[in-house]
This record gives sequence, structure tokens and C-alpha cells, in this order.
Amino acid sequence: MGLGTEVAQFFDPPRPETMPVRHPITRENRVIFSSGERGFTAKDVVDCALVRGEIDPLWREFLRLAQCDRLANERELELDDSALDSAAIAFRYKHDLITAEETERWLEDRGVSLAEFSDYFARQYWGRSYSGTLDPPKSSYQTASPEEKDLFLVDLILSGSLDRMAERLSYRVAAQADEASDNKASLDDERARFLAAAKIDQAELADWLAHLDREQEWLDETLAAEAVYQRRVSQIVTEQALQKELGPMQLN
Repeated sequence: MGLGTEVAQFFDPPRPETMPVRHPITRENRVIFSSGERGFTAKDVVDCALVRGEIDPLWREFLRLAQCDRLANERELELDDSALDSAAIAFRYKHDLITAEETERWLEDRGVSLAEFSDYFARQYWGRSYSGTLDPPKSSYQTASPEEKDLFLVDLILSGSLDRMAERLSYRVAAQADEASDNKASLDDERARFLAAAKIDQAELADWLAHLDREQEWLDETLAAEAVYQRRVSQIVTEQALQKELGPMQLN
């Protein structure tokens, strides 16, 4: 029995007349967490992770999986339905989604359809199983099409990467909220580190931001939060190291 059959049997969609009326909302605009009155969307989470350098390796792997899936379909290779069924079942139990209603609600809350749920496991399967020659495109996340970014977001959601990135962003938001004053020197240092790591010249920065539909103010805020967070981490590590060193000592 294939994943499509398994999913179809597992779910019992509500009758059309009982389905709630919803205003359409894109996946990237879904609020992941809030701080005070400000909500941070999936786009906020991903874009901030891009600044931290977390997106590039995930994007390269996504391109590889997508190409494996495309080439396998072009060659009309046959999926191992039992492997896909097992992966889907393991996913549900990992997330404690025992009933059809729980699984359907989990997907709906994250804006993921059953077809996208099924396609995700197919990409994962071919990423492991396809043995043909690959030449993944060299495109970057920021220059990708909206459709590519949206599909990438599906993978981030279902793999759990989006939740982990959101957690890391929340640490930085919390650290910045506790900071009483600005530190221009730290911001300048963080900006220099970002430009060097991203291999972006100052003259190219405006175009880089435009691809993300972001402004310089957003980048400065993101880098300021990173600077505050890294400073806090350094302080904690230093304090812990000092306590460890002084621990065995006895004062008279």
C-alpha cells in the first residue's frame, strides 16, 4: 500500500459544509512565536537564520533532494511504498500524533497539505536512494523563486529545522529585550563579521536585502540582537569557567 493510499485511509476529511471558513494566509506569514506584542513569522525565522549562516547548508541539501526526486521521476523509477509508509508512521509517532484528527490538525496549523506531506517523504526517499549522477543548481536561497522558497519552507517545517531556528531566534530576541543600551561598536563588529561570512561587499548589501524584501533597519536590528546574545553567552561562559577554576580553592 503506497503512502498516498495510507494517507487517504488514515485521514477522514471533514464534510465540506462543516469546514471552517478561513482567510488565506501564506506559510511564511504564519506567526511562530511572540515577544510582547510583536509576532515573529516563519519568514522572520528563516531570514534571521540566513543572517546567522544557518540556511546555506540546508538550502544545498534541499536542492540535492529536489534534484534526486526530479531525476527519479523523469526516469520513472518506482518508489518503495513500504519505506514511505514507515517514514510517515514514524513521523506521526515522533510528534505524538496518534489519531487522524491530531495529524490533520498538526499539518493544518502549519499550512501543510496532505500532498505536500507525502511529497516530502518522497524527496527524502530519493535523496537516500537515487544513485544517478547529480549536478545540483548553484542558486542561493535569497535569489530563489517564491515557489522554491515555499517548498523549502515545507521541508523546514516537516524536518523540525524551522522550530529549532525559531528557538535560537527567541534566545536572541529575549537577550535584546533585556539590553538597556545600544552598543554601536558591537553592532559594527557584528556587521563586519556578517559581511565577511556571507561574502557580501557593502556595495552589494542593498541588492542582497532587496531579494529578501528587507530594509537596512531590519538587518541592523537582527545584527544588534546577535551581538547582544553573543556578548551574553561570552559572559556566561567566562563566569562558568571562573567558577570552575575557583571552586576547589578555599579562602581563609
